[in-house]
Amino acid sequence: MAAGECLKLMDTLALHRRIDWSVAAESADPRCHTDPLFGAVGGKMFGVLCCRDNRGDPVVLRAFSGQFNGVWRVEGWVDPIFDVPAFMELVHEPERAIKRIGAEMSLVQRGSERWQRLRSERRALSRQLMVQIHALYELVNF
Repeated sequence: MAAGECLKLMDTLALHRRIDWSVAAESADPRCHTDPLFGAVGGKMFGVLCCRDNRGDPVVLRAFSGQFNGVWRVEGWVDPIFDVPAFMELVHEPERAIKRIGAEMSLVQRGSERWQRLRSERRALSRQLMVQIHALYELVNF
């Protein structure tokens, strides 16, 4: 069932060329258009979960990884599994530091001792940030 729902989602995305297809075209958010997926930015992870509701009726949940072109919540899709404002506050400073280190790495010779040290520092910050992000996840299980 899930494989069929994945194919159905792919067809729907191809047909509408946006992820907010449940909204009238004139009210659509331009950030929800799928064209950027096929450009330099590349792809996006989409998924479906097939389950049953309280009555035993089949339900299909759709989700995308992270945000889509700066949009966190889209009608018809599962909301993020964390508090978005808390996430934004958490990642602000560490992301700046990670980007600063990346920029510094681009200025030194790749593979040099300094580059290796910067790479290790950036990896450590990224790993620490991921642990903190995962701590924000709120998964409810009956």
